Amino acid sequence: MDLMRTLLFILLFASQASAITLEIIGKKGQLLFKYDQSIQLPSHVGEASLDIFKQHQLAYKGGSYGFTSIFDLEQNLEIISDIEMKAHGWCFSVNGLTPETMADETSIPDQTTIIRWYYAYAHYKSDQWIGQCVKN
Repeated sequence: MDLMRTLLFILLFASQASAITLEIIGKKGQLLFKYDQSIQLPSHVGEASLDIFKQHQLAYKGGSYGFTSIFDLEQNLEIISDIEMKAHGWCFSVNGLTPETMADETSIPDQTTIIRWYYAYAHYKSDQWIGQCVKN
């Protein structure tokens, strides 16, 4: 009976564990940090990211909704002209796709997930946003 309980526990834990890869990509595609381990399945991308940031004592500002600074690389506004600017900051993708939701609104889609935080910009020109999360 004890063997049966142990096997059931292992199966339950394995079904809730998730292999998470989290990468932080800085300016010009520079890999700043990589985490690749199995963890207890969090409820959303923001929670997973925040847990990993805290566990590894990474410098950040923000919360499970998103980050305004990672490794002291902060949001910044680049004025190009009176009709054009770029708003630089942190975006994230999940399994290669950039969702239209905040990190705390984005579910972990499957048991093997790649979360990538990357420094990018939103491009504004002639009264229109013409690009979002464009990689530097």
